Amino acid sequence: MTPGLGLIADVLIDAWHCLDFERSRAPSLRVAVPHWFMGQMRRLQRLRRMGSGNYAVQLRAERQCRQVGLVYPHEDLGQCATWHLPERFSWISPLELPQHPVIDAGFLAAKLAVTTSTISAAQALGVLATQPPLAALWRGLPLQGVTDTARPKARLAVCMHLFYPELWPELLKQLEQIPEPWDLYISVPSFAATPAWQAILRDQPSVRFMPVLNRGRDVAPFLAWLRSGALDGYDAVC
Repeated sequence: MTPGLGLIADVLIDAWHCLDFERSRAPSLRVAVPHWFMGQMRRLQRLRRMGSGNYAVQLRAERQCRQVGLVYPHEDLGQCATWHLPERFSWISPLELPQHPVIDAGFLAAKLAVTTSTISAAQALGVLATQPPLAALWRGLPLQGVTDTARPKARLAVCMHLFYPELWPELLKQLEQIPEPWDLYISVPSFAATPAWQAILRDQPSVRFMPVLNRGRDVAPFLAWLRSGALDGYDAVC
């Protein structure tokens, strides 16, 4: 079956992004191009294995993941760039997604109201990436700079970018050593789908969350806090 124009366009877009990715980590274009070429050969082999239909779904989901910085560990040679997904994601259920720091498979499936027969894991990740933050995931959490207009209660603001929620207890112990009263602002990846934030909310009821793109480590999220105006009323920011 001849691939449709949509698939051809998706393949070309992916090839361009892969070249940009290889160039970003190589000392020169001359070094990057051979790596890019070998990667494209592996991608074509993946196309043959998966078939044009599954591959088209996978390409779309990968492009959406790239835009927000959503990645999964490599499992096969078809994953040439950080945002590429394991090819089995095109047929497994969202409930079968492997462990991820801020994506709980059961929680995601429940919030998207999907079953094992509705959409694939790749499609679910695409939905998660293109609708940040999903209302069903963030409902009930205080979002500073998005819907919340609470004014400072302390002179000191503490900003934290949290990608690994399991570190929260350790971080809280460190925060409790600060002698000055503080207000807490936590940025998290916009695709985060986990009930872990509720535990933080129980420990710090006045915390404010902000979903951000998973880019720029902790610097870009901090700039997002500055742009939001949430920190304007403080004497100092940690």
